[in-house]
Amino acid sequence: MKFSFAPNLVKGDWNGDGKIDYAVLIKKGRLKNSQGEVIGDPRFTLLFVKTKKSFKSFRFEGSDYIHLMKKGTKDYDYKTNKTFRYKNDTVFDGFWEKGGVSYVWKNGKFLKIVTSD
Repeated sequence: MKFSFAPNLVKGDWNGDGKIDYAVLIKKGRLKNSQGEVIGDPRFTLLFVKTKKSFKSFRFEGSDYIHLMKKGTKDYDYKTNKTFRYKNDTVFDGFWEKGGVSYVWKNGKFLKIVTSD
């Protein structure tokens, strides 16, 4: 399968400070029970925000892919039932044909907003 984007790595300016930040989706492998049956496929998404000397990381449960939502892009919040625009670049974390969330920077942390259903 070919993608027009990297489904496991994106970069942007999550907090609006003009510095490049990163996000990576990591798949740890399949978990198996004592009979060898697959019982889980653990994935997590790490968002990195540039600091003066390094990066600060934030960890979330992952999905199938991540994607960059650029500053100014219009989207929909399914919890509030309202349309909004991203104030900064944002990471979308999605499940193929099922739904997803966007991680929006606010007051020094990320808010998880359901933007696909």
